[in-house]
Amino acid sequence: MKGYREGAVVAYFMWKRGTRMRIAWKSIGWGLIIVLLLIFLAGGLAARHYWVQLLQQNGIETLSWKGIALSTDGLALEDLEVRQSGPSGDLVVTGKKLEASWLWPEEGWQPQWHHLKARQLRVDWYPEKKSQKPVSQSGQQISSPTLPSWLPAEIEIRQFNATAPCGADRCTLSGSLSMNSTPSTQAQPEMTRRLLVQARVSKPWPVPGIGQVKGDLEAELLVEQGHWHPQRLQTDLELSQPGKWVQSLPEPWRPELLSLAIRSAETMPPPASGSPLSEGSGSPDLLPLQLSLHSSGGAEVNADSHLAITTSAPWVIRLGETRLDASYPELTAAGWVLIQPRVRAVVTGWLSTTTASLVFDQSTKLKVARLSPVTGRATGTNNKLQVDSLGIQMAGTRLHARYQQVPPAFEKLALSGPVVVKAGQIQHPQLQPLAWVFNGNIDSNFHKTRVKGLLRAGSGTTANLDVDFPYQGPVHLNGKMRVSGEDEAEALSRVLADWPPLLDVSGGTVSADINLHQSLQRAQPRNLNLSAGLTFVEWSGLYDRTAWEGVNGSINIQLQDSELSIDTQELTIEQVNPGLPLGPIQLAGNYQAPLAELSRGTLTFEKAFSEALGGEIHVQPGSWDLAQAPVTIPVELQQLSLTRLLQLYPAEGLAGTGILSGTVPVLFDPLTGIEIDRGRIDALKPGGRLQLTADRLKALASQNETMKVVTRALEDFHYSVLDSGIDYDGDGTLVLTLHLKGRNPEVGDGRPVVLNINLEENIPALLKSLQLSGNVSERVKDRVRNLLERRQQNSDDS
Repeated sequence: MKGYREGAVVAYFMWKRGTRMRIAWKSIGWGLIIVLLLIFLAGGLAARHYWVQLLQQNGIETLSWKGIALSTDGLALEDLEVRQSGPSGDLVVTGKKLEASWLWPEEGWQPQWHHLKARQLRVDWYPEKKSQKPVSQSGQQISSPTLPSWLPAEIEIRQFNATAPCGADRCTLSGSLSMNSTPSTQAQPEMTRRLLVQARVSKPWPVPGIGQVKGDLEAELLVEQGHWHPQRLQTDLELSQPGKWVQSLPEPWRPELLSLAIRSAETMPPPASGSPLSEGSGSPDLLPLQLSLHSSGGAEVNADSHLAITTSAPWVIRLGETRLDASYPELTAAGWVLIQPRVRAVVTGWLSTTTASLVFDQSTKLKVARLSPVTGRATGTNNKLQVDSLGIQMAGTRLHARYQQVPPAFEKLALSGPVVVKAGQIQHPQLQPLAWVFNGNIDSNFHKTRVKGLLRAGSGTTANLDVDFPYQGPVHLNGKMRVSGEDEAEALSRVLADWPPLLDVSGGTVSADINLHQSLQRAQPRNLNLSAGLTFVEWSGLYDRTAWEGVNGSINIQLQDSELSIDTQELTIEQVNPGLPLGPIQLAGNYQAPLAELSRGTLTFEKAFSEALGGEIHVQPGSWDLAQAPVTIPVELQQLSLTRLLQLYPAEGLAGTGILSGTVPVLFDPLTGIEIDRGRIDALKPGGRLQLTADRLKALASQNETMKVVTRALEDFHYSVLDSGIDYDGDGTLVLTLHLKGRNPEVGDGRPVVLNINLEENIPALLKSLQLSGNVSERVKDRVRNLLERRQQNSDDS
């Protein structure tokens, strides 16, 4: 029994203890639940506080969603709305059918965002008016945007819409966006992403600094190691109300509307040597495109280009066949008025971020319907230049440029290569209306332009031109011309408006070398400096009724500071024949005069010599101031043959011998001509003979015994003295006073006879008579006959 009781007691106490333990554990459990509830409540309150604080810090005023579905692999929302407020304004984002998924890593606990998909996403921006700031125009370089690393590997937004204010209205940007990524590797630790964007702006959207843009855009971009590589591009865009950049263009060329279309194109052949694309070990990837640009409002510009652009830095654009067509009704530039200018250019080449090189094709042409200076047009004067149907071709001409981006500026701009300029007609008071063609080369840069080549007139006349045109100094022009023979001289006569109508060139060569310096800062005569050299080789011709042959030598002409100087060191003329042959003639001297008063200069002879009638004619060296006109120029006659003189004189039965010398003071006035006052010509000892058997004298002798003796004496008069006085007035009348002493062996037993004879002759008429009867060309005789016929006709009419 004792053992039983002990066991019962032990059992009782064990039951009692178990009951107490159960009561204790129950209390602990409820305590833990209460603690956990408190912890969850505190955590919820803390999370709510943190969530509210996070929303407030990011300016999010509203965050709401509907139809949420959450799993360990992702999140789905039927609707999402987020409203954010910030200094720049309010931003409202709404979405429908959003799905986001993530992947759990094999190690670690942080998931990776893998996929984001949205059927529709809308972003609306409502800016604060007070917070709007002007767009910076500092010219800072725009760097490539960096994609956040937290973006999912794949994004698909089937339809997005973004709105922003457009003046009193709102603009909408709509489209779609997709992106997929290539996982990173050890060789390439960063993820490679490919973006496909399709966007449309239905209303003009203001882009700061550029203008208002609308249209369609489709682009495929590869983002690799922070660099953006275009893979495909297609656009149809319009730009209106251009930004401040348009102010950098000349006013007539500022567009009001630009249309741009870009399409994919065929791959271009490998680049030529010298291009940045051909440098280096490997050829960069190129994106071939076809670009079309149209500009209206102002100049009408159309551009079409087959080009290729590198898909990574360094950025280079390679131009295939690029056509540019631009026209404008009327343009005023650099002091000239261009009517209907039009440019048609075909270029190839390349452009980089710092340099450019373009080559113009043979189809490149600049056409202007009419070109004239502004001054002549404004004043309505006749002294103006007008060029009709002007055309410029630049086949093979190259344009090289070097520039900087910040701030935008050219460091070098050079144009060089062949150029052809054609003018349908050039009108100028000094020129006959003719077509002209220039074929040469151009070399132009920031400092000057130089043009060199051959100029040809429609008549056939040619000249070599070299024009140096510095922008900050005087223009220098060098022209070389050679005229040989009658045909080329006749061609030149059809070029110059002031070509003397009575001047005919029959042979020989004239070469002209002209240098001109003209300041364009003050276009006044004093700023015109000109030097010209004329070289004659066997030059022959006819002026009016005077023929010349064999002109050789040179004449230098200088025009400087409104002073004209004409100089010759030696000029020889084989013969000049105004009816009385003169020559050879040798001349050396100069003439200097103010340009405003050309007839009041200074004439200087260093040598003036001519052979004539078997003797010589001299002018002693000296200078004469024509401002004091008339001036007296003494002309010395030495040993002229009387025989030759009488052979030329158109008098029947007149002959003689003897040598004549003397001095003739010539009074010269550029305004009135030549006069002679009390000149003297005497026969040299021992004298000579005169023979006159004219029938007219015999008729006079039959009525007068004295005349009979004189007539008989002159039939064979042996003179020992022959003195003459000469006077000549401006109307061409020569008065010759003869004093003769001699005898006729057959009359009066050879007694001495003294004769005083006064002769009066109209020299121009005498020369005409000599030209008709003498040894002159048929052209001279024809001109004399025509002149006499016109005078006779005028006399009959009166």
